[in-house]
Amino acid sequence: MNKIKFLLIFILILIVQNCDTTDPPNNDIEPGRRDYTWSVDSVSSSGYPYIKSIWGSSTTDVWGAGFSEDVRDCLWHYDGVGWSRATEGTPITTSGEGSLIVGGVWGTAQNDVWAFGGRRFSNPERIGSFVMHFDGENWTEVNSDNNMPNGLFDLYERNKDDLWIATLGEVVNYKNGLWRKYKIDTKKIILSISGYENEVFISSYPIGGSSLSIMKLEGEEFYIKDSTDLFQGKFGSSGLLITSTKIYTFSNTGIYSAEIQKGDILRNNWNQEIVSNSGGFLNSFLLSEKDIWAVGSHPFPYHYDGSDWQEISIYGANNGIFSNQFWGIWGNGEEIFICDIENGKIYHGKLK
Repeated sequence: MNKIKFLLIFILILIVQNCDTTDPPNNDIEPGRRDYTWSVDSVSSSGYPYIKSIWGSSTTDVWGAGFSEDVRDCLWHYDGVGWSRATEGTPITTSGEGSLIVGGVWGTAQNDVWAFGGRRFSNPERIGSFVMHFDGENWTEVNSDNNMPNGLFDLYERNKDDLWIATLGEVVNYKNGLWRKYKIDTKKIILSISGYENEVFISSYPIGGSSLSIMKLEGEEFYIKDSTDLFQGKFGSSGLLITSTKIYTFSNTGIYSAEIQKGDILRNNWNQEIVSNSGGFLNSFLLSEKDIWAVGSHPFPYHYDGSDWQEISIYGANNGIFSNQFWGIWGNGEEIFICDIENGKIYHGKLK
């Protein structure tokens, strides 16, 4: 299986002089806890189900999506007791024309879950877009049109009826039942998408190029707000996260941050918070500004509690550290699920 490698970065610039209106940090927010007890959930199939995306409405209703040798293993569900294959009764087919794969899952409630993937065709071989929706009882395919996303690199949920999807050369917005495409550049990969309140940011790089850009939606267009070298830049290239006061980027070299003023990133304010010489970071998960997780190829996930970043040991006494690729992560502050797509495992943390 090819390892999932994304490049990524985040956000915008604009130095505000003599008018600092940045909201102060919310000191009423409790720091996220780190005293989880970890175990490994069993997900069984004929081959590893390489779950790379995970989301839940609760700790007894968690969905996992990814890729597998058997297309029937691309969607799984956790009911609080164990994981089970969840493709039966969905539009996913097992073979032939139009067989489907699922690479991403996200939702807002038990009766509002989205799955994003691709439709595989043969003669000639090609991939088309595929989106399905769960209403609490049934999965149905969302009617396709020319504005639907053709692939999924990253997703930013502004609210229930306002989703933003990053894909090759464009950003796709689903709002109030309608799809809309924002063309960026057919020669650019949109690595990541994120935002805060009504603002939307993306990171991108040109195919074959060496520059990494942060772009922001202004009006009807995305504009470059900051750029750096793709390989030795001032911010990271494999992940993006924004809070009300900071922007975080993640890469194979560590975790970077910059302050935000009036919704803009301070161009000269980037700081490398964590230096990584072992693997790196691909993805993040935000519970609050004082409860942030970062995962990737680094042997350990990292956690930020509003004070500092700390690596979290998730391995039991009989579970050694192997080459891993953490990508999917979801939790609710009481339990955390982390997917290792390299080894077909789901690490499950519960507060003590």
